[in-house]
Amino acid sequence: MGRSESPGRHMSALPLKHKRVLDPLETLTFAAARTERIAIGTSISNIPWYNPVLLARRLATLDVLSGG
Repeated sequence: MGRSESPGRHMSALPLKHKRVLDPLETLTFAAARTERIAIGTSISNIPWYNPVLLARRLATLDVLSGG
């Protein structure tokens, strides 16, 4: 067997554009706060990555800022 590797060991091999990825919910919240003319939404969310209470709060914030 080879030596064990840490999960982020090869992060330096990623292109720069993939290292700077914004959180989709935060980006939607920003867009909702800045516009009145477009509809925003997401069709997929990796729910296991989020704390359920914090996710609910973030989605509620997005709902308020986007006007529903």
